[in-house]
Amino acid sequence: LARRAVQAVSLGAFLWLLLRTDLSPARPGDADALPLPVRVFFDMNPLAAVSTLLSSGVLYRGLVLALAVVAATMLLGRVFCGWFCPLGTLQQIAGLRRDAAARRDRNRYGRGRRVKYGVLLACLGAAVAGSAAGMLLDPISIAFRGVALGVLPAGGRAARDVMEAAYDAGPPASYVGDGFRYLFAEGYLPFRDASFQSALAIAGILILVLGLARLRPRFFCRFVCPLGALLGLLSRWSLPSLRKDPDRCNGCRKCLDHCQGADGPEAGVPWRKAECHLCLNCTASCPEKALAFRLGLEPAVAGADARRRTLLAAFASGAAAVPLMRISPLHGAAPDPRRIRPPGALPEDRFLARCIRCGECMKVCPTNALQPAVTEAGIEGFWTPVLVPRIGDCQPGCTLCWQVCPTGAIRRFTDERKLGADGRPPLRIGTARIDRGACLPWANGVQCIVCEEFCPTSPKAIRLEIGPTPDAPRLPVVDLERCNGCGACEKVCPL
Repeated sequence: LARRAVQAVSLGAFLWLLLRTDLSPARPGDADALPLPVRVFFDMNPLAAVSTLLSSGVLYRGLVLALAVVAATMLLGRVFCGWFCPLGTLQQIAGLRRDAAARRDRNRYGRGRRVKYGVLLACLGAAVAGSAAGMLLDPISIAFRGVALGVLPAGGRAARDVMEAAYDAGPPASYVGDGFRYLFAEGYLPFRDASFQSALAIAGILILVLGLARLRPRFFCRFVCPLGALLGLLSRWSLPSLRKDPDRCNGCRKCLDHCQGADGPEAGVPWRKAECHLCLNCTASCPEKALAFRLGLEPAVAGADARRRTLLAAFASGAAAVPLMRISPLHGAAPDPRRIRPPGALPEDRFLARCIRCGECMKVCPTNALQPAVTEAGIEGFWTPVLVPRIGDCQPGCTLCWQVCPTGAIRRFTDERKLGADGRPPLRIGTARIDRGACLPWANGVQCIVCEEFCPTSPKAIRLEIGPTPDAPRLPVVDLERCNGCGACEKVCPL
């Protein structure tokens, strides 16, 4: 009961912080204001800490919390997996089954559990080669991306459709719509309809993970999860050990009914400490009290019993994948002009070494401008943030993206620094260009000054020049020295 209460609180906190990422974590422009801890689950992630440390040589200050998780794992075992991980809790909920016999067969240890250690080493190999691309498989990122960029926008859209239908139907249905809006939508749904590239695929991965949990409890945790593999290795020296009393055991195998880690709690099978999630279900299910956890360094099979050649091959594969991704046609010798990074982003190679594809910056962007990259940044930059001006612009006073970035891929900056109000050039993320073959004033002689009106820089980066004849409309021209690439002009351009 205590574990389930902790799981409920942890999952609730994860979802609440995810929802709060839609709001301003701090006053825009105040670099010294502490944001809400919307990124705390990423700060606690040892895999993110190790990956960024290997890829960039820097442990970002927020990731110090991950050291506490490492210490707890080395002392108590994989308590994070069994008690706190939001994706693990979601899988546990999705994998509930009533058929006890089926559960017992699926909760027996199998050699397939070794695959996740290869996945971990492949991720670390890529990190050593200077890329955090392996963090696409991070469980915290999968849970956040799936809910924030897929499930929540779809749910918000569906809820708004229901409310509009209720309003269109008139009383008394409209009263239900009003009640739903004030009780739920105002505080919990996104304040604007958000849409994201690859939203179907992003949400589909989360749904796939939960669907596989129906076939095999915690399938992702047992077979794929690199974070679980890392914590399993760290838990090898932990204090809790499972003691089996053969005199009391009657061979009923009820200990397998709800075993989350498939770590071998039944009689006649070696217990694998590295696979155990410390869920304590085996001791609670045993009718004869033949199982008990005690503190002490008892000998146990580690669990990471894959061959060294296999592990080395996995590490080498991850390291070799990075240069292969960088020579692919999608990477290209010249950067894609659509690859517009958030303001304050590190240079591209360092950005790819730190960005863990968590989706925090995309979720918090108030204009929905930050999108997961598909082909804009090559294979290595898949699902890293890029700004798409036709969806939204980068607002002048907004500094939210760096405030929620857990690894420092986006540097700290103030709104004065962003706009160049501190005496230095502004943070430039792109440059506007006018297609004179399509622009209404340039190509058709039709008056249009929308881009100049909406340009937020001061003085304006788009000015209007006198046309070649007295009757010609004024022609928009971009001042390259003043343009910071915010994208406002492209967002409002009618063509």
